[in-house]
Amino acid sequence: IESKYMLDVQARVKHMDEMGTDIQVLYPSMWTGPITKNPAEEVAICRSYNRWMADIYAEGKGRFRWTAVVPVLNIEEAIKQLKYSKENGAVAVNLRGVEIGNRLINDPYFFPLYEAAGDLDMPICPHSGTGSFELDSIFGGSTLTAYERNKFSGLSAFHTLMMTSLPSKFPKTKWGIIEFSADWIPYLLNDLERRIVRRGDKMSAEPLVENNIWVTIQLNDDLQHIDKYVGDNRLVIGTDYGHADSATEIYALKTFEKDDRLNIASRERILWDNPKELYSIN
Repeated sequence: IESKYMLDVQARVKHMDEMGTDIQVLYPSMWTGPITKNPAEEVAICRSYNRWMADIYAEGKGRFRWTAVVPVLNIEEAIKQLKYSKENGAVAVNLRGVEIGNRLINDPYFFPLYEAAGDLDMPICPHSGTGSFELDSIFGGSTLTAYERNKFSGLSAFHTLMMTSLPSKFPKTKWGIIEFSADWIPYLLNDLERRIVRRGDKMSAEPLVENNIWVTIQLNDDLQHIDKYVGDNRLVIGTDYGHADSATEIYALKTFEKDDRLNIASRERILWDNPKELYSIN
């Protein structure tokens, strides 16, 4: 409990050492669902969380990097929070694929946020969950519909980024599709190619690279099939530490080190080089 909830930061560090983990990039459990429709409340909650994480970053002496949460109902304040968070160890922006007010990732409302994130070298990272009260109301009442509630938004965000060529509008901004597995990549790329060709355009030979997108894998993914479609230089891996759901694999990093479905060079890229590039960790 002390480690899971950061009640004892050094206990968490000790467990990381046991797992062979040098740095954890922390994503907030609270933001897997919608929180409030009140802008003032959202500002206060985000500010409180980011300050708490800044304290953890300081106590952990750099072992804990984190994703900033931003008040999406107040973009001016969101950008202020980004700057504060960057100065205190944050390496990414936690944004859901469908946000409060049912805003999608390509909504021009968010463009100033994307511009600021690019200037600060902080990727925009849609994480499993939803910010939509309406989707939460429809799908959030049962574990039987947890997939629709938690996973739909990330796959939709990926498809929207590709269809709209949004990344080309913000060439300095990186994108991470986090905790959605990766077996869906071939399916969505096949769908995207049909749509893109039908409108008279050409599908990129390296769609993730061209669009500055990284995707997290899970150990139960068909890694060789994914590798055939997108290679290994835009894939990362996580553990979902602290949860007990379909994405949780506490010892995923150690297990993946020995996973011979991919060669050693590919595994090292996914474990080391790719996350360092996505999160700009030196």
